[in-house]
Amino acid sequence: PDSEHAMVLEDYFEHAERLSAGPSSPRLLLTFTCEVWKLHGWERRLRDRAVVAAVEARPLVSAPAPDDPSVRFRHCEHCLEVERGDFVIPSAVTPVDASRLRNFARDPRDRKFLACFHGEHAATKTRADVARGYQEVNETVRPELLRHFKDRPDVSVGGPAMGYSFFMGASHFCLVPKGRGFWTVRLFEAFYAGCIPVLLSDDCALPFEGWLDWSRFSVKWPMHRAGDGLYEHLASL
Repeated sequence: PDSEHAMVLEDYFEHAERLSAGPSSPRLLLTFTCEVWKLHGWERRLRDRAVVAAVEARPLVSAPAPDDPSVRFRHCEHCLEVERGDFVIPSAVTPVDASRLRNFARDPRDRKFLACFHGEHAATKTRADVARGYQEVNETVRPELLRHFKDRPDVSVGGPAMGYSFFMGASHFCLVPKGRGFWTVRLFEAFYAGCIPVLLSDDCALPFEGWLDWSRFSVKWPMHRAGDGLYEHLASL
């Protein structure tokens, strides 16, 4: 119930404020692990006491679009503040999933697919609530990617598949399109599968960009050109 949730949240905030009350008290570390930062009211109560570590630098906030009622969210531009010490972290891959991806990872000489992508999207027919979730954020790159790649040779694309780990482990490139947020766990799953991630998420903030040259081990492609020369570009590499 909302009343019980509010009480638990208030207890959490009071405890956090006590921990950081003194002038020499350490700052709090708030960790957010999805595209929605699920701690209502944290900015008002803890912003000046905390450092944020998040997988999504521009989290989704409720803000219906006046010209399209189906679009119910927008990305917050200034929630993550680097000048305060906030930073982007890698997304977690569960040990079970990581082990499965490693087990299916083939030697590059034995990979039979050029590229692959299997996942949900705004045009999915399997679950209306899932499709609606993508439509609420006006996600378009995944359907566009599927439309342009579905008839290409040496490519495996489509909806969720039982052989997800197999397809990734048998591909040279793993397509990583934007989902509901700009971040996606697929980027980090690709490393376990041993395929080169192809990121189609223009505003994705990557972890440790100050230390890692992501262009050396990944490909970034503009979202609006999902079907414009991407296959040919990958085939030429």
